[in-house]
Amino acid sequence: MGIIFFFKKEFLLLRNSEFFHQVSLLATGSLAAQIIVISSSPVITRIFSPDALGVVAFFTSIVGLLAIISIMSYPTAIVLPRSDKQALRLIVLSILLATIFSIIFLLIYIVYGERVLGLFEVSKIKSYVYLIPIAIIGSAFSSVTSQWMIRRNLFLIISKIAVITALTTSALKIVIGYFYPEPTVLIYISTMGLFFSTALFLHYSPLKVSSFLTKKIATRCLIKLFLTAKIFKDFCIYRTPQNLINIINHSMPIFLLSILFGMTNSGYYSLSFAVMSVPITVISGSVYQVIYPKINSLHKKNINISPFLYKTTLWLAIVGVIPLAIIMWFGQEIFTFIFGEQWGGAGVYAQWMSIALFFHYVSRPVIAAIPVIGIQKELLIWELIDFMIKVCTSYIVYLYTNNDVLMVASFSIVSVINTSFLTLYVYIYSKKLIR
Repeated sequence: MGIIFFFKKEFLLLRNSEFFHQVSLLATGSLAAQIIVISSSPVITRIFSPDALGVVAFFTSIVGLLAIISIMSYPTAIVLPRSDKQALRLIVLSILLATIFSIIFLLIYIVYGERVLGLFEVSKIKSYVYLIPIAIIGSAFSSVTSQWMIRRNLFLIISKIAVITALTTSALKIVIGYFYPEPTVLIYISTMGLFFSTALFLHYSPLKVSSFLTKKIATRCLIKLFLTAKIFKDFCIYRTPQNLINIINHSMPIFLLSILFGMTNSGYYSLSFAVMSVPITVISGSVYQVIYPKINSLHKKNINISPFLYKTTLWLAIVGVIPLAIIMWFGQEIFTFIFGEQWGGAGVYAQWMSIALFFHYVSRPVIAAIPVIGIQKELLIWELIDFMIKVCTSYIVYLYTNNDVLMVASFSIVSVINTSFLTLYVYIYSKKLIR
């Protein structure tokens, strides 16, 4: 009874808090956007061929990878500065870096592009390569504007924009795709969607575009931008490679399963991850966006952040434990019922995957605290260790068992152990910051 009373008390306190309200706003908007995307997917997959969707997926992967490199993770720092002037310099710096990178990419492609595409046998992307620089710049604009909104705590507007963007892009894909079912449609709409969301952010944001483009940029010379980049160099040096390794980490299971066990197994994993990651992404992403400025605010006020980390982590664990138990016990049956008998294997993968995703979801407060307390170097080291352990473990499992389920299980177990160590380290480190 004492434990029940404790949990009830903590939940009531949290429910009435500003934090819970902000998370609810973001989660509702993100969930609505995800529902729109998922609901439209069965229609889109009937309009466009698998080949077309594959081209789009390849294009999106390239843009996602290059976008991270181009902006050097500087948009993530926009929330941190005490003054809006420095935050605006980070905005200008991010867009400038993305533009320069896009120009360099285009020049390299003009000289070496044909050989590279032939080497990797991805000639189908040839017609869309020139859109990659545009998409990179669009991604940069989307990143900086959304971070500016987070800085201003405009969470309701963020939710509205997510819904409007998802509804608009999904509708365009269906309507235009019905008459012209080519990958060009999906690529153009996805790219333009980045600029559309940016336009919405700028429309609703208190940031005045005219003032930003004249006074703010004109009066900030390259020296000040350089100094700003130097102040927040940890994001460039540590956060960028960490993000790249993180992408590789997430892609590695699909890569290994397709090579070692075939595309069917890769399809199982892809479906499992796509389905399982939706609620995790919605909730954890919303929590992260709210927690990040909150932790930063507490840290600036010289307040110990460890109690806040403990409470938010505990709350996330309480909320997520029941869905975790359901998937762990009935994952195969659920996937078979929803997707058909042939997808039972995906349910088996989901049973193991759910454990790793649960710990990933619970660790959001810790991840949000890392740039604030200045241990991004340690996060990079952790990502490298996590990657190497997964590669070695996967190889050993394949060598001695040749079992795809055990390989997926090894991914999850390694993720759980490594995430637990990271969470404990950050919590202990944050307690030492009491001055």
